[in-house]
Amino acid sequence: MAGPIQSIYHPDLGRQVNYSVQSVPEDAAGQAAAVIGIMTDYALQDAASPEIIQDLQTISSHPQRDYTDVSPEEARQLIWIDSVWWHVRTRIRKFVSDEQSAAPIQPQYGDQPIVETLIRPRDMALYCSQGNCQGDCDDYAMYVACLLVALGIRCSFVTVAADASDADWFSHVYVAAYTPAGTRVALDASHGSYPGWEVANYWKQEEWPVTARARFLPYIVAAALVVWIWHQVKQLFSSHEDSFERRED
Repeated sequence: MAGPIQSIYHPDLGRQVNYSVQSVPEDAAGQAAAVIGIMTDYALQDAASPEIIQDLQTISSHPQRDYTDVSPEEARQLIWIDSVWWHVRTRIRKFVSDEQSAAPIQPQYGDQPIVETLIRPRDMALYCSQGNCQGDCDDYAMYVACLLVALGIRCSFVTVAADASDADWFSHVYVAAYTPAGTRVALDASHGSYPGWEVANYWKQEEWPVTARARFLPYIVAAALVVWIWHQVKQLFSSHEDSFERRED
C-alpha cells in the first residue's frame, strides 16, 4: 500500500515534486515482482494521460532499417517501435542512479533505504518537454512501455540478473515489444545502442507482460490521438508504401 502523497523540492529537477513511499519485500524475488507490478500499473494508467498523448505527437519517424521485405502493417508496427526507442533514448536528459534520485527524500526515512525510485511516465514526458528529465533503467523502461501501450503495441518488461557479484538479483530492466506477426524487438533505451540490442551476458532473465493486464486497450488511446495517428501514419509511411508497391510491380 502506497503512503500519502507528499511534496518536496528536488534540486536536480529544479522543481517541487510530489511523491509517495511504498514498502516492498526484502527478498530478491518478492522485491522484483512488487516493483514490476508498480511499473506496470504506471505504464497502463498513464497511457491515456494528456502528457503522454501530447508526447506521442512529438515522436519522429526513425526506422532502424528498411522494412520493405515485410507487409505494410508489420512495417508500420516496427517503425513505431524503433521510433519510440529513439524518442526515449534521445529525450531523457541523463542517467542517474536510484540513490541520487532519492537523495532529497532519503533523510526523512533514516536507516530505512529507498531501494527503488520510480518516475511515472506522465511526469517523465512533462519533464522532458521542459528540457529537464532524468532517471535510471526502470524509468526509461516505464516511459517506453507507456508509449507502446498508448499505441496499442504489445510489450513486456524484461528483467535480467547481469551483475556477477549477485547472480540472483535482477539488476537491470528494459522492454520487449511484439508485433502482431510475433516479431520480438528488445528496447533497452537506457543502455542499448540501437533498437534490438539487449544484454548478452546474464545469469537469469524473466519477462513480465504489460499489455496482458490492459483489459481495455481499445479505449486507452483517446479519440484525439486516434485521429492524429491516422494523419501521422499517412505522412510517415506513404513513402514506404510507395516503395512496397513499386517492388510488387
